[in-house]
Amino acid sequence: MRALGDAAEYVMQVVRDYGFDPSESSRLAQMRNLLRKGFIRETDSAFDLACEALRDIAVLEFAFDQLRARVPQDDLRGKIARLVKDSALPQADQSSTPGRDAQAELHVAAVCQAAGLNPMFKEPDVVAQMDGQPYGLAVKRLKSLSQLEKRFREAAHQIRHSRAPGFVVLDMVLAANPENERLSFVVSDADFFRMESARFDGFLKRNQGRFRTWREGWEVRGVIVHDHVVCPVDRNRKWGLRSWTVFTDLDPFNDGRRKEAHRFWERYSAGFPNQ
Repeated sequence: MRALGDAAEYVMQVVRDYGFDPSESSRLAQMRNLLRKGFIRETDSAFDLACEALRDIAVLEFAFDQLRARVPQDDLRGKIARLVKDSALPQADQSSTPGRDAQAELHVAAVCQAAGLNPMFKEPDVVAQMDGQPYGLAVKRLKSLSQLEKRFREAAHQIRHSRAPGFVVLDMVLAANPENERLSFVVSDADFFRMESARFDGFLKRNQGRFRTWREGWEVRGVIVHDHVVCPVDRNRKWGLRSWTVFTDLDPFNDGRRKEAHRFWERYSAGFPNQ
């Protein structure tokens, strides 16, 4: 595993290798420059940016490690072209966020690659292969829960028009924490499991019926949720990234579709980092 400063430089080098030279004011350059400095105190004015850098750089390092030599270069270049956009702090962008949208799609493709699902970047966003069957993954970064129906319906429409069964993948980082506030307490593995289970198991249970109504047919087989939380991870208040994923199927009364969805989920989740 690379040190944070080295990981940030690696991400920047990959971006340059694909023909893009981010300005020093870009979010990736700001993050690289900050992480190069090493230890950042919690009282430092740049601490929020350091936390965001920890999250974004870790996600992109994983994505580039998995995808660089395994997906068509032009497809990867198209995603990287969008990465250099967006503000350094996500709460500063309330409408268009092409950089972090591309980052979420790269992350999902990287999970698929780590799981041996041979991803491609095509409609709906990512297409994975399991046992010779393509599955479409429509990736949506949800900025607030008020957007849930709109964004879910958009994803379902994409999956239906891709002519393959698929899954809606919700990146809930900002929707679960709209102010992007930092946790003030140390989060152990067990605490994190309990915290995320309480948040997202209930979210999926409350909305499962609505998801079935919104999916526009049978093609949407399930919903996958991702979250990435930056928090203190030990008694010395060392900060790190904890990632979470959870799933629900949408065909509880169709045994064949339910089993198919769970087979895909088991394969997919095996590629998730930090598990």
